[in-house]
Amino acid sequence: LLPHRLGDRDPHERARDPGQAPHRPRSRHARGLALAVPAARVHAERQALDAGGLTAADIKHVNAHATSTPVGDIPESLAISELLGDKVSDALVSATKSMTGHLLGGTGAVEAILTVKALQTRTAPPTINVDEVDPKVKGINIVRDTPQDLPSGDIAAITNSFGFGGHNAVVAFRSV
Repeated sequence: LLPHRLGDRDPHERARDPGQAPHRPRSRHARGLALAVPAARVHAERQALDAGGLTAADIKHVNAHATSTPVGDIPESLAISELLGDKVSDALVSATKSMTGHLLGGTGAVEAILTVKALQTRTAPPTINVDEVDPKVKGINIVRDTPQDLPSGDIAAITNSFGFGGHNAVVAFRSV
């Protein structure tokens, strides 16, 4: 998805000209930085599920981008909740960045590897150093402090990478 740039029209406005491309949720600016809005994040997540032939019921693990900031974590939790719907409590959500730190350009690759490893070992890694969870983060099953077992059988996981400039990347993996 392309970032919403200064001077562009409202990212939520639908294209009125039939010759224009269909609307895709984009990012909006906050203090000069383009940040992903929940709709753009859900759009990226749905594309990953669609590309893999997956449904919300298949997702048992989410490696969240989780920057430990309200501007990042609350929209991401809303996106995860919207994507998974009534299956949100079935998915274990980890924030591996809590252990690795933010690796900037390398973060997405490392988190993808950790997501594959979680499926391989059937273990969702913990999110460490969580003192309290914002009340706006509702229904999310956060793996805190100690790893948790993932279910047996065919399952899937997604890893989210949402960055400055409105970059929204989500990769889905299946167990083997």
